[in-house]
Amino acid sequence: MPSHNHPSMTAIIYDKRGRILSIGKNSYIKTHPYQKKLACKCGFPDRIFMHAEIQAILKCKNIDKAYRIFVSRYSSDGKPKNAKPCPICTEAIKLAGIQHITYTI
Repeated sequence: MPSHNHPSMTAIIYDKRGRILSIGKNSYIKTHPYQKKLACKCGFPDRIFMHAEIQAILKCKNIDKAYRIFVSRYSSDGKPKNAKPCPICTEAIKLAGIQHITYTI
């Protein structure tokens, strides 16, 4: 169940063969210096709480093998919601060298 009535976001990083390399979730209580750095760089200094895509990138031990990231968001009733990465996460994905982005709509 999403905390504080926020939708649950998950990001999964895959290699070229479709193997999962890392999974990240959004958090409204945790942050990381990298999240803050990218948020400021992209002009959103108040968006310092951990985004799923950035957590997945930070957790990925083989980021050089990352090929695709899938980002999903579901409402509390289980319906898929738009999970297109924000400008901060788009920048993080680009910097990580991940070539393909898919997401729920």
